[in-house]
Amino acid sequence: MSKKYCAMRLKTKEITMSIIGTIFILLGFIFNQWFIAILFSSDGRLANITKIIIWVCEISFVAYGFALLCFRKNIKMIANSSLLFVTFILCLLVSLEISLSLKESIREVVRINMPNPHGTGSFRLKPNFYYKDKEITIQTNSHGMRWREVSINNSAGRRRIAFAGDSFTFGCWVAQTKNTFVGVVDSQLDSKKFEILNFGVAGYGLDDIKLQIEEEILKFRPAYIVVVFFNGNDFRDTYLGFNKYNIVDGLTEWNQANLDKKIPREFHKKEYIENRGFARLKSLRLLRGYASKVIDTLLSGKSSDFWYRDDFMSYTFWSQVNYPEVAIKAKGQSLKTLDDIRKTCEFNNIKLIIISLPFREQVYAKKACDKYHDISLPQRYIEKYASNYSIPYLDLLLSLRSYLATNHEDIYFGGDVHLNDRGHYVVGKLITLFLNSEVLKY
Repeated sequence: MSKKYCAMRLKTKEITMSIIGTIFILLGFIFNQWFIAILFSSDGRLANITKIIIWVCEISFVAYGFALLCFRKNIKMIANSSLLFVTFILCLLVSLEISLSLKESIREVVRINMPNPHGTGSFRLKPNFYYKDKEITIQTNSHGMRWREVSINNSAGRRRIAFAGDSFTFGCWVAQTKNTFVGVVDSQLDSKKFEILNFGVAGYGLDDIKLQIEEEILKFRPAYIVVVFFNGNDFRDTYLGFNKYNIVDGLTEWNQANLDKKIPREFHKKEYIENRGFARLKSLRLLRGYASKVIDTLLSGKSSDFWYRDDFMSYTFWSQVNYPEVAIKAKGQSLKTLDDIRKTCEFNNIKLIIISLPFREQVYAKKACDKYHDISLPQRYIEKYASNYSIPYLDLLLSLRSYLATNHEDIYFGGDVHLNDRGHYVVGKLITLFLNSEVLKY
């Protein structure tokens, strides 16, 4: 082999290492908080763990890039640098996995659910349940409500207002019961005239609420029932029915057989239900989701601040402009269930009130609609139904968007879909204003 050929090979390797090193340096500068916030955050905010990951990746990418440039002539040094870089990335993934596991550990100890004791399907909260840590207190009364102890008999003669809904109504991860938006309403209304009851259960759809009204809420003889419709998943959860979850040691786990049966394959993204091998790793699922979003955004041209997924389980699926057949079926089933709730209320001389609660992407979306999405969906269908039957209806989306336009606050938990304590306070005040001005004065 000639010296000239060896020199050419060495020169080619040096150029290759220089190009790769330059690419890593550029990635280090591109992979910054501003870019990630635009691409992945609807409100421009990032969780602390995300910021740490970004900082570490920036430093490691730039350092590795400079190492390739500096040692491009030294194959041994390049190999050592590459080994060090790979080891560092693996340590980063392990650290991320541990952090995500610790973050979700609270969900693994709050074993609050139990099968419906009536044996008719759905599930309930355990009565007299108590959990407390340094941040939150979760306690249920003897009736299985996250609420103070109440009597079934209304001896005080006040008009009772029963709230029914899912995890938002329940107040997931809010510090105390009084800090939930139902608790805020309770503190704002005249306690001499009204008594508030909170029947919220995390994971409920409209079918669960309907059954809960018939089996639990009616016996408290409320004058009003407030159904809090969550735009993100109530169509989904109602369609999936009573069998959507398996109750395992107090926790709800997706019934995978039910998902496979009810959701067409093209709208059934496996990352939501895979539970074997490396698919169990939270860090890899998180990174896969990021990569999927980048590719989908670049290829489809969808709005980056409101990125809807073709996934039945996704919140943004329900804000797409053209509903596929499975979404139309879920919508129809949900409106039918809501109509059954209305008939039950009318039969028992109860005033039905409906409130639609938006999900995070709807609240922070910079563009209200385009050819792919419309943030007035899915709640527009609920509003139309309420209008047809003269049911008092409040859509919180416009109010929250208007509030945040002038008050630059974070009303959601970082890295979570649920309202934080401040968010619950704002929502509670808006609901109180609506009840006082539109409903309770009559």
